[in-house]
Amino acid sequence: MRWERALILGPMLAACEVGCSSPPVAVPPTSSAAPAQSTTPPAKTDARSRLQGTWELVTFLSAAPTPDDAAPVFTLLHGAVRLRFDGDSVTTFIPGKAEEESCSFEIIDEAGDAFTLITGVGMFRRAQAHFVSNDLWEATERRPTWPGTTRFQRVKK
Repeated sequence: MRWERALILGPMLAACEVGCSSPPVAVPPTSSAAPAQSTTPPAKTDARSRLQGTWELVTFLSAAPTPDDAAPVFTLLHGAVRLRFDGDSVTTFIPGKAEEESCSFEIIDEAGDAFTLITGVGMFRRAQAHFVSNDLWEATERRPTWPGTTRFQRVKK
């Protein structure tokens, strides 16, 4: 029973305590001669902003062999596990279940759609991630605990 809990909670980003902060965004100075700006806020392009909201796990492709008796558990996680990014924290949960875990996260090495996602434990200790589209991103973790690639799709309300 203990390994089953580890299989479920491991991919769910076990709670962590990693301080995270993103560098302040430099705001270019404006000149009085500049044309009037739109009242519509510009689209967020940094990874932290793009991750905000709720995401659903759609696939996990393990880089290590999966025990035969664990395969059904992984199948149950697809479409069930959700991540909710809110500010500097991420909460992992399964809708309808009381258990949820929150931790802070950090984004480093950001370049275009690619970035590194860091948490203290769980799947994303130092995952190489990128946005496949505005509503789909994937993270690849190479560390021994949960090596593989996970894809998340934005949950639309």
